[in-house]
Amino acid sequence: MKQFVLMGHGCFPEGIKSALSVILGEKENVLCLNFTLTKNKSQLEKEFALLMQSLKDSEVVVLCDLYGGAPFNVAAEALHKGKCSFKLFYGINLSILLEMVIRENDPDFWKAESVNFHRSIGWYATDQKKL
Repeated sequence: MKQFVLMGHGCFPEGIKSALSVILGEKENVLCLNFTLTKNKSQLEKEFALLMQSLKDSEVVVLCDLYGGAPFNVAAEALHKGKCSFKLFYGINLSILLEMVIRENDPDFWKAESVNFHRSIGWYATDQKKL
């Protein structure tokens, strides 16, 4: 089972998870990291590192709200430095989140060309041939 980590500004991650739950029911494999006004980037980095450590034996998909925002940058920096391994997407919306969760075990869906060309979402990888 894939673990989905939603990261974003404010309570966006919790909000989109709430909407997902209304449609699909509660999903224990969807986790949230909110970047609120009471946090700084350093705190977010620590929370992300702890969460990723707890998921070290799982296949992880990180979904961020904006390319270049603090949540995305924290995840991209960890990925680039090789601190952990995961798939990183940005520009997340409810439609793509639903499809990702529903099709989490469909290998054809997770091919780079499928996610990149057929969806309105960006993806980031240090090696663009691997997704």
